[in-house]
Amino acid sequence: MSYETLKLTNKQGKMYHIGMGDGEIARNVLLPGDPGRCEIIAKCFDESKFVATHREYTTYTGTYQGTDVAVMSTGMGCPSVAIGIEELKHLNCKNLIRVGTCGGWGYNIKPGTIIIVTGAVRGEGTSLEYVPVEYPAIANIDVVNALRDAAKELGVPVELGLTRSHDAFYKESPGVPEMVEKRIRPWAEAGVKVVENESSTLFIVSELIGLRAGTILVVLDNIWTGEEIDYDDDLPPLVEKMTQIALGALVKLQAMDDAQK
Repeated sequence: MSYETLKLTNKQGKMYHIGMGDGEIARNVLLPGDPGRCEIIAKCFDESKFVATHREYTTYTGTYQGTDVAVMSTGMGCPSVAIGIEELKHLNCKNLIRVGTCGGWGYNIKPGTIIIVTGAVRGEGTSLEYVPVEYPAIANIDVVNALRDAAKELGVPVELGLTRSHDAFYKESPGVPEMVEKRIRPWAEAGVKVVENESSTLFIVSELIGLRAGTILVVLDNIWTGEEIDYDDDLPPLVEKMTQIALGALVKLQAMDDAQK
């Protein structure tokens, strides 16, 4: 199955939603949801500069260990992810890694765990606009391996596993006990470790338009135990570790691309 993404630009010739044109963003891109996290992530680059902000998309570009890299926020949820990565395709981006946070659904998943996502349950509506639900949302194997190898080299323990991506944040909330039993426990018993809102569409659309995509996440809490990390003290160093892993993976993916030329 092939899918040709539409190139839609504004009067200045820049991509309509993300607000960038040719040559303004690197081939290798980190994708947090939160625009406010982009500047924090860019500080982990060897050098960086602000490029653009438009709607939920804020972008910095720079270099890391001799590799051109960038960070662009996607906002919350799958529709904005799909729009953002379709427009990145037209700017010659290739390797995409979502760097974000998630809730713990696995019975034994500890808050503070860094998880490399291998695949996603398609509990959202955006990816259904592209292909039927039977089509699997799987992270690109090159990205998964690059993330795993980068974490090993840094000495950072990680877990691999499945996420559920969904739209109705509050409907699958621990504040609604009947929903926990009805909607969440079956997925936990099936081995789904975490929940978030973007990865399934990231994987589906990237596969259809020829991009490599993966996801790495920090687990904020566990729905079964009630444990959670301290957002002020624990989260910043965990985000930094996650970012270093993801940047190391981008370096590996670019080297792989260079070797194939």
